[in-house]
Amino acid sequence: MTPVSEIIVPKKHVVAEGDLLQVPGLRDLRVGRAFGSGFMAQNRIYQLLDATTGRNAGLVLKVCRPSGAAQHSLAHEARLYRNLTLLADKYGPSIGTLFLHARAVLIQEDRTIVGVIIEKASGLSIDKRVSDPAFHDVRYVLALLADVLTALDVAQRELGALASCLADGAGAGMSITG
Repeated sequence: MTPVSEIIVPKKHVVAEGDLLQVPGLRDLRVGRAFGSGFMAQNRIYQLLDATTGRNAGLVLKVCRPSGAAQHSLAHEARLYRNLTLLADKYGPSIGTLFLHARAVLIQEDRTIVGVIIEKASGLSIDKRVSDPAFHDVRYVLALLADVLTALDVAQRELGALASCLADGAGAGMSITG
């Protein structure tokens, strides 16, 4: 996995369509159109384009409004994305494809996180896919189940007793795989 890079931006920088982002360890990216916003419009999500070709880079930029709550929430998300990237490095391909990974964070000069570049989630939702009467791919369902159990196993090993939701689901002190 590519380590998470930091892009330093000036304080009070406002991301706009057309901005060029020079990401260490990645190709240069250009901010495309905004296509979504988060809870109560605290966050905006922008498509990212390859700066050279103008094609979809398969990444998005999530930025937050300059409010304490929004910045705190985004900083928490950035930590989660970084940790998921580290887990992918630790456990390899078995866990690396299960989660979205951070590629870079936008940080103001005072170290406030104002944005995060993550992989773009694409595709049909699982419930729509398996509820289609023409869908008969048992291998897909088995692979999906294996992915979920692998993710739960890794989460339980990493979080241990800290995650009561994992202990409740698997039985206290019991490993998913054991």
